[in-house]
Amino acid sequence: MNTSKHTLILSVALAGLALLGGCRSHPSGEDSVQPPSRQVAVVAGHHAAKPPMQAKEAISAVDLAGTFAADPGVAAKHFAHRQLEITGDVRSVDADGPGVPVLTLASGGSATDPRMVLGADAWSGVSTLKAGTAVRVLCSSVTFASGRATAGACTLL
Repeated sequence: MNTSKHTLILSVALAGLALLGGCRSHPSGEDSVQPPSRQVAVVAGHHAAKPPMQAKEAISAVDLAGTFAADPGVAAKHFAHRQLEITGDVRSVDADGPGVPVLTLASGGSATDPRMVLGADAWSGVSTLKAGTAVRVLCSSVTFASGRATAGACTLL
């Protein structure tokens, strides 16, 4: 009685192993299913990478303001992940909330003039700028809020 019980258990165990082995490999012998931890790592790694920064695009403050005024959604998509070299005439130099310099460049209408947010270390370069001075600014991002474009992470060239 004991022998037939052991034989039955052994047969069931071998059948189970055969089924598991058959489900996990192709006829060529390669694994058909990656371990779950490998699948998660690939998916997580796929979304963690930032899109590459595209080449610089040169634009005037007047054209930047006009592009956002025409269609803010299209402009935001167009300028996403691009460095912008923005040229224009200084309308004003102000301090932002945390004390960083902000250049407002003239675009024809003071309410829509684009703003360039620089780093706190830029004060020495912008403190002598007067209204009407032509400048070039390199910025890594641009957003649209309150009816105007605001460029961030800017450097005075």
